[in-house]
Amino acid sequence: MNKTINNKTSFTEEPPDFKKLWIAYPESRRVGKSEAMEMYAQALAEGATIEAFLKALDVSKQSEDWQRENGRFIPKLVNWLEKESWRDNLYDYAQEEAAWKTE
Repeated sequence: MNKTINNKTSFTEEPPDFKKLWIAYPESRRVGKSEAMEMYAQALAEGATIEAFLKALDVSKQSEDWQRENGRFIPKLVNWLEKESWRDNLYDYAQEEAAWKTE
């Protein structure tokens, strides 16, 4: 059951499949769970899927920024969701770029 207080939804249950994203995200950056659940639920309501989140997360994990300095530049999950960074990685440009270089 979810509650609405001051026009904000407070989750007492996790949105569908949120736990998959929470667990897949780098542990040191899992903060702001309640806010992250709100943003995740909003994205789902707008048509996002857990598959899209996880695919984008896999691409992000391979990025130079996320691997640099032991992950120092990995955003907190709540920030990644807030900025909709997951949308940036729905399409794997790196794979296409590699194909261009081999042609």
